[in-house]
Amino acid sequence: ELLAVVAAVRHFKYYLGGLPFVVRTDHSALQWLLSFKEPEGQIARWLEELQPYDFQVEHRAGLRHSNADALSRRPCAEDGCGYCAKRVERERELCREEGVTATVSQLRVTECRELEAVDVGEWRRRQEEDAELRSVLRWVEERRRPPWGEVAPLSPVTKGLWAKFTVLRVAEGVLQRGWKKPATGEITWQVVVPKRLQGSVLQQLHGGVGAGHFGVSKTLKRVRKGFYWARHRRDVEDFCRQCDECAAKKGPPGQSHALLQQFPVGEPMERLGVDIVGPFPTTDSGNRWILTAMDYFTKWPEAYALPDQEAATVADALVGGIISRFGVPQSIHSDQGRNFESRVFSELCRRLGAEKTRTTPLHPQSDGLVERFNRTLAQQLAIVTSKHQRDWDTHLPFILMACRSAVQESTACSPALLMLGRELRTPAELTFGHPPDNDDGVLPGPNYVCVVCRTG
Repeated sequence: ELLAVVAAVRHFKYYLGGLPFVVRTDHSALQWLLSFKEPEGQIARWLEELQPYDFQVEHRAGLRHSNADALSRRPCAEDGCGYCAKRVERERELCREEGVTATVSQLRVTECRELEAVDVGEWRRRQEEDAELRSVLRWVEERRRPPWGEVAPLSPVTKGLWAKFTVLRVAEGVLQRGWKKPATGEITWQVVVPKRLQGSVLQQLHGGVGAGHFGVSKTLKRVRKGFYWARHRRDVEDFCRQCDECAAKKGPPGQSHALLQQFPVGEPMERLGVDIVGPFPTTDSGNRWILTAMDYFTKWPEAYALPDQEAATVADALVGGIISRFGVPQSIHSDQGRNFESRVFSELCRRLGAEKTRTTPLHPQSDGLVERFNRTLAQQLAIVTSKHQRDWDTHLPFILMACRSAVQESTACSPALLMLGRELRTPAELTFGHPPDNDDGVLPGPNYVCVVCRTG
């Protein structure tokens, strides 16, 4: 709204200069525009630009503000504009809306055209069609590494794979590359992705269902979990930088004011951080708030949509969703919100034998692990609910899947691996499959013990 005022003044400045005028708006917050104390950033620059003009701000209810609202809802001309035509065409290609049965004719189901599963035979066919992989596939099958004179005229991609000949293999007809995992030291086999499928793999691993639109580091780890191609790091960086959803909903990272401190924990669910996020738009199920929780050891996240933030509601969600599945934590850490400091919550902790700790007043950094997850959760919700904000609670399970399967920088493992001893199988993996030796996704017992000990 303030930007609209600034833009209008810029456009009509030759008519408004030196004359008093009135700004009528249905945005009541603009009434304190001229009395704003200590403005900062963009708002301060806009207010400075408006200072030379003599005007007053009047509030008018939205029901009486139809003349201005009509301008913002004015349809395009009959021929349509280029932007709208492009948007309609894109939606028409991606989605198809179909009516449901007559008994529930009020509802509509949007069927999204996802990528078809790529099986072993399809991988083989696509690799044979790729001119840069065809020769390498034949060399590995014949177990013959050609001399450099035969390879020198070929493309840089082919020469790069020739240099990695000792870590290449063909399993079930598919060319694969061996890669040593930094966390466990194990060798995992990655499918060598032909050029025509690289964009599809990136789309599924970054923006697909359960992917989470994470940044370069986590997306790169997802790619390396089962796929390889030359200069894939550069492609991941470019893809994440050019993602429209991430650019629209993610802001620049904040500046750290002090070094992060470690809190010693020795086992999963020893210390649990909890918080309340909201309010959000009320969903069709009546939910407005989210109870978030995170295990300090494994970084395993939990999130539950709640209709209110009363102490009894929060306690029921904590017991039914977390304690009944993972057991009683030794310590529960929260801020000093009334729901966590209430008699109900204190009695719950006393009966369960869990120690209740809290942050210092006005210092949420004391629970920084959960606060950081809250920011990630808010970003993910903003991305997946940009068009319809009344169903955000239905997206929580897939956002949690993305967070649980993403590799954490602090542990070099995913929360699922530390909590369950195995990796989660995501929709992207079902779409593109896995090399045969990587299907189980289970960390062997001795290595799992070593990883847990190192994490603690």
